[in-house]
Amino acid sequence: MIMQNKVSIIVPIYNVEMYLEKCISSILKQTYQNIEVILVNDGSTDNSPSICKNFLNKDNRIVYISQKNCGLSSARNAGLDNATGEWILFVDSDDYLEINMVNELISLALEHSADIVSCNVFNVYENGKKSSDAKKAYIKEFSYIELVKGLLTQEEIRFEVWNKLWKKELISDVRFKIGQISEDIYFDHVVFKRSKKFVYTSKCLYNYLIKRPGNTRSSFKKNKMLLFDEISDWYIDLKRECLFIEANYMAAIGAQFAASIYAEAKRKKQDSLILKKLKARFDYFYTDGKKIRSFKINIFYISPLIYYMFSLISVKVNKL
Repeated sequence: MIMQNKVSIIVPIYNVEMYLEKCISSILKQTYQNIEVILVNDGSTDNSPSICKNFLNKDNRIVYISQKNCGLSSARNAGLDNATGEWILFVDSDDYLEINMVNELISLALEHSADIVSCNVFNVYENGKKSSDAKKAYIKEFSYIELVKGLLTQEEIRFEVWNKLWKKELISDVRFKIGQISEDIYFDHVVFKRSKKFVYTSKCLYNYLIKRPGNTRSSFKKNKMLLFDEISDWYIDLKRECLFIEANYMAAIGAQFAASIYAEAKRKKQDSLILKKLKARFDYFYTDGKKIRSFKINIFYISPLIYYMFSLISVKVNKL
């Protein structure tokens, strides 16, 4: 009965020849076999298209799409436009899956009658080491209100779409915004509201590559500022629905993002105008955000410089 549920796995691809074979292999080796793998080549200029075509000739579950370079959102949207499964899974092309990920998530979706199922994540570092799995496996259900609160810590509930199995009928008319960093926030805002049940498993089933040469962590992207518009829309939406406590949580999320990106901008020597804009974003969210006790928010409010110094220490520790 479970195998009757087809899962469409969408993989946006752009110049990832070093990682792509491992990514695709991990998908094709899934213990759950009723899948279609939609590889979307977003104008790659390296050997990625050849790698895709080699796999295409070996497995009839693969669908290959090639388009000019339009960005991650466009590639994901192309995958959604061509997906034929009842369930959707997004995979970034420099990451890879544990062999039982699809089976675990689809089993939980059916068992709990869930619309979205999420898993814990292994962080994979440049030296090949992985973060530890959860000490004790558990399963937890979330309502929409609990999801919003959970986003504050980004522990059980994350903004990223790639560690989640989505019911296709829930997202049939939803697409990612083109040309926007943190496009996942808009997607989550729309789809989380529609979800009647969200299930989380603490098992680490997705392997996320923390750093690679040329990824978005290597330089400051000024269009990160767009994420504040999405958080603000969500914040206003919650207040409109009279979910004032949840709105405070979203404001706290916005304030934490502003503080974190401020520190990043300062580390990467951005001009004072960017820093002023980020401070203004923090101030906008602070009034309601401060109602949710947060060490990061309080420190930044007292002194952005002190917060920045803490961030330098944190960066050094993470490099160890």
